[in-house]
Amino acid sequence: MKNIVIVGAGGFGRDTKTVIDAINSIENKYSILGYYDDGKLPNTPINDLKVLGTIKDLAQSKDKLHVAIAIANPFIREKIANELIKNSNLIFPNIIHPNNLPLADYTTFGIGNIVCDIVGISCNVNINNFCIINTLCSIGHDTKLHDYVSIMPGVNVSGEVILHKKVYLGVGSTVINQVTVNKNVTVGAGAVVVSNITNDITVVGVPAKEFKKNND
Repeated sequence: MKNIVIVGAGGFGRDTKTVIDAINSIENKYSILGYYDDGKLPNTPINDLKVLGTIKDLAQSKDKLHVAIAIANPFIREKIANELIKNSNLIFPNIIHPNNLPLADYTTFGIGNIVCDIVGISCNVNINNFCIINTLCSIGHDTKLHDYVSIMPGVNVSGEVILHKKVYLGVGSTVINQVTVNKNVTVGAGAVVVSNITNDITVVGVPAKEFKKNND
């Protein structure tokens, strides 16, 4: 079995643990050692596991470990990944709930992605690195997810969509077909994106319109 740790001991960290448990129910693949989290003391119990240390502790680990970065905020996830990826002992597998398998034809993944239960991913979808796709989502054909995209529960992304780096799609939002959402964009819960969205803004509403500027 492969030793794996989860970065982030909050709600999505615990969700990620259930995805790994589901993988193990089909194939005894991972031994989950515990969590790394800067906001909790070592040995803090989290359900049936414990916090093992801080992000810095993990970045300095001399053990060969598989790592799932279970942080929904794309800006924080990028910062953590940039720190951890320097350690050649750390491996970043794609954690995909087995209920979503087999994947559609010509769908590809980079590294470090987490895909929860009940997610429909169509054909010719390209998912880069360290993306999160939460439960009850759909991703249409020929869609491209750049690095650190976060897709929250109940999101529908239609076909031929481009989601650039650090896009965050809030709960229940929708992106119609052939739309580009540029980098560092937050789409509010329930919003419907019907046209291209420029960089570094938050959009809300139906149809989605600019609400505020974002800082990188």
